[in-house]
Amino acid sequence: MQWLFLIPEECWIILITGAGICFMLGFRKVALSVISSVILLALLSPFIESVIAAVFDCLNTPTLILVMIILMVAFGLWIIEFIFGKGAKDHFSGEMLSKTVIFILTLPFKIIWRIVNIGRRV
Repeated sequence: MQWLFLIPEECWIILITGAGICFMLGFRKVALSVISSVILLALLSPFIESVIAAVFDCLNTPTLILVMIILMVAFGLWIIEFIFGKGAKDHFSGEMLSKTVIFILTLPFKIIWRIVNIGRRV
């Protein structure tokens, strides 16, 4: 139930209804985990909001941008693992890391090439 914090409060009743249906169909573990997650989230949401607000207030803009990029990459990898499986996620993350390293290593040469060829545009 890691994704439950993404769901707005208005949808909690739908989750509780779905948990009730799961309970009636015999999926007791799923129903109890959804119900307990909703209750825990309802009890802890004021504290979570204040902690997140304090973190975002103390971070400056470049750090915040870096944190957001890291969170987007982590969320993207989680989505890929959720849809395609762990093997595809591992392959994708290796490919993404190699492309990033190649880009970082070739960036100075690209900048120098642009500076040298600034007058010779065709």
